[in-house]
Amino acid sequence: MKNYLFSIIMIVCLCGCGTEESQDLISIVNEVKTDGQQVRKYLDKEIYLDVDVQVLSSGINTLSRSADENDEFNKMKAVLYRFYSHVKTIDGKNICSLKDAREINISENLFSILQKNLKAGNDWVERCKEEGKEVVVMEVTDEYLNSLLK
Repeated sequence: MKNYLFSIIMIVCLCGCGTEESQDLISIVNEVKTDGQQVRKYLDKEIYLDVDVQVLSSGINTLSRSADENDEFNKMKAVLYRFYSHVKTIDGKNICSLKDAREINISENLFSILQKNLKAGNDWVERCKEEGKEVVVMEVTDEYLNSLLK
């Protein structure tokens, strides 16, 4: 249940990126089954990661994805792992300690999308609090990060 709640918060946090296509894509990446060994391979920060959003988008709604589509999902999960490994919850907000994409060897585009999503999630939490709604911000846990490796 805790992991499910975290996924919901992450989906909300990931819905603020630049295009509608990216919003839909990022919000469901956590649910896509991937090859854990391949994802782990991409965790090596010596490997530069960029993800073709068009390839990912075409693979979302299909039951059988091509090898290229599967590999793009593996890369995206590694990108999420690299990024969220540097996110901590401070005073009810998720804060990323990274300054730029080079620190985790991913594309500037992906880094920008993830930063915008994090900000949008924090803004949403702030609006909810201002409206008197109770919001629980789940911390990024080892359990969540490990779920990206599946």
